[in-house]
Parts: sequence; structure tokens; C-alpha cells
Amino acid sequence: MRDLVSIVVAVTMLVTVSAANAADHALTFSLLNKSYTNLAGDLEPITQGPLTVRPSSPKNVLVLKDNRLTLRPVTGQAGVQDAHLELDVLGKGWLVADVEAAGVETRFQDELSIPPQTLSFDGQVRLERVDGGYRATAVQAPKHVEVVVKSKLLENLVSWCESMSALPFSGLDCNGLERSISHVALPLPAAGATYFLADSDLTAEERGLLDGFSSPKQPNR
Repeated sequence: MRDLVSIVVAVTMLVTVSAANAADHALTFSLLNKSYTNLAGDLEPITQGPLTVRPSSPKNVLVLKDNRLTLRPVTGQAGVQDAHLELDVLGKGWLVADVEAAGVETRFQDELSIPPQTLSFDGQVRLERVDGGYRATAVQAPKHVEVVVKSKLLENLVSWCESMSALPFSGLDCNGLERSISHVALPLPAAGATYFLADSDLTAEERGLLDGFSSPKQPNR
């Protein structure tokens, strides 16, 4: 699992079987509670008038402390589940912000921390058995997830923006900038994206449950 979406899909696949016979079912899986590295690279840009900030995090570690998933079978769509997932996370890394404003380009960078927080997702997923594991297809997925970060970069960027806004005809408005850059949006792949979970990522018991309720084995492509 290389990115945050893979965590979401993996948890969803693990509990698809349990939701098959219940209107709603909430479960937690300790198997996925561990550290993940470099989940996020480029983040969604921030635009305020003539100011554009392109944040990125080339190095980061995210610790998944706990997970909770509620599923509801979608009527008339075999194997498809409505899912609400909550992930308790924290972490650290490096934050970079490339800034363009009033004809000026500059870069800010500093350490970042990801304080303890809960990330929430709503979507739909379809599960299939394939050679060597399981394939999940995102039927519906959010465009991004918002992650709160802390860094000295934020204060430096706002101070720079306020200095630039004092220039004649700059047209810069720095109101709300600190909030925007401290709540970064992590882009997520669109519906139709597929993910693979290897048999080796599951216990024998989990594989047995999934085999009983997944669609028939398909070639792994």
C-alpha cells in the first residue's frame, strides 16, 4: 500500500464480508494500524486572487493509530458497499510551499508536524478475488481529504504575504491564508481507480472470510 487511498480501500475490503448480512456494520482492524512513509507528495494548490501557493511534502511519515469503518450494502449492486471510514492519525515530515504573487516567485520550506486528528471518508467500493490477492475498484470516492498540519512555514508565509500586500497595486488579500495552508488538501484518485491487496497482507482467517463473499476469481491485471 503506497498511498492513503490504499489504506482506505484495504480496510474496506477487509470488512465487506461482515456487512453483507447487516444494514449497518462497524468494525476496527488492528492489522493496518502502523506507520506509512511518503503518502503525500504534491498537494492541491491554494489560490487567493493573484496569490498562488503550491504546497508539497516530499518526505513524511503518517502513523495510523486506529480505524473505524461503517458499511451498508448498496441495493441492487452485488458486492458494492457504501462506506464511512474514520482514521486516527498523526505524523511528521517536510513541507514545501512554492509561491507566486504580484510577479514574484519564492519558496518556503520547513519541518511539519501532523497533530493527532481523525480523517473521515465516504465512498463506495467493489471487491473481487484475483490471483494472489484481492482487487478493489472505487465506485465512488472523495476528490480529496483535508489534513491539518503545523509548521513554522505557515507563520513565515503569512508574514511575507502581509509585507507584499503593502505594495501599491499588489491586490493581495492575506485573510484566511494561514487557515488555508494549515488545512492542506490531499488529492485522491477518481472513481474507477483499482487497488490490489496481496494475500500476504491478510491473515489466514481474513482470507477465508473474503474468499467466501468475494466475486469469483478473476485474472489479476
